[in-house]
Amino acid sequence: MRFLEVILIIILAFWLLGVIGRWLLRLWLMRKQREFAERFGGQFGSNAQAGGHSNEPNARPEGDVDVRQTARIEKKVNRNVGDYVEFEEEIDD
Repeated sequence: MRFLEVILIIILAFWLLGVIGRWLLRLWLMRKQREFAERFGGQFGSNAQAGGHSNEPNARPEGDVDVRQTARIEKKVNRNVGDYVEFEEEIDD
C-alpha cells in the first residue's frame, strides 16, 4: 500500500510541475513579447499580422515588379598570378 502512495505522489508532483511550468512559461513569453514591443517601437504590430502590407497611399500595388540593373564591376584580378589547376577527387575503395 505504501508503494502505491509513493507512485501517486510522484505522478501528482509531475502533473503539478507541468501545470506550474506552463504557467511560468506563459508569463515569461508575455514579458519577452512586451520587451520586444518596447524595444522595437511597435513595428511588429498590425502590419506584421497583415502580411507586411502597407496602408500608405504611395505604396506600390501588389505584384508590381521593378527591375533595376546595377553597374557591372570589373574583377580586379591580376592574370599573371597563379595557374588554373583542374581538381578531380579520387575515391579510394
